[in-house]
Amino acid sequence: MNIEQLLGRIEDVLDDGTNIAFTSKMLVNVEEIRNILGEIRKNIPNEIDQARAIVAERNSIIDEAKASSSSMVEKAETRVKELVAQAQDIAKKTIDDADEKAALIIKTAEDKADIMVQASEVAKKAQEYSENLMAQSRQESEDILEATKQKAAEIFNEATRNADELTESSQRKADEMIEKATRWSTELRNATTTFIEDAMKNADDVLVSNVNEIRKVRQSIRDAVRSTKM
Repeated sequence: MNIEQLLGRIEDVLDDGTNIAFTSKMLVNVEEIRNILGEIRKNIPNEIDQARAIVAERNSIIDEAKASSSSMVEKAETRVKELVAQAQDIAKKTIDDADEKAALIIKTAEDKADIMVQASEVAKKAQEYSENLMAQSRQESEDILEATKQKAAEIFNEATRNADELTESSQRKADEMIEKATRWSTELRNATTTFIEDAMKNADDVLVSNVNEIRKVRQSIRDAVRSTKM
């Protein structure tokens, strides 16, 4: 039985007591009340153990929340590294493709220029055209390379920005989890402390009341014995 049930048994013993005629006193089973009080003393440590178990569970919840938040941050950091690596790979491939395309344009222009120079009838025009074509080809290749580099930089910056946002979001969620777990554990601890204090106070009040009642009963018995002798 718990303390509440044992206190109820004491009330039952008092209710079963016998009133002493012409007085406000009554006879009760003192031995049974003593037994119940002994069981109450035994159960008080159990109530304390239950409170300690609740506190231990609260600490376990906080530890789990911290471990979960740490795992989320680690996953976010890993994802950031993957995004940055992907952006670098894309930028490198884009620049390499641009270099190859520029080299192909220059090579084509040079081939055309060589063909035109070899034609003796239009050698001069071919030379001029080839020079213009070479200059134009170089300009186009430089423009393509510059545009590609800018695009690669934009891709890298976008990936970095997305990675930063992912990290901030994961950290924010982790902080919210820890805050909720800490708040819940504090509320649980406060409720447990209040419960124990109330239980101890009620037990003390009942014990004091029962001891006083027992003293009254003993005095009544003594008075009754004296009256019988007289």
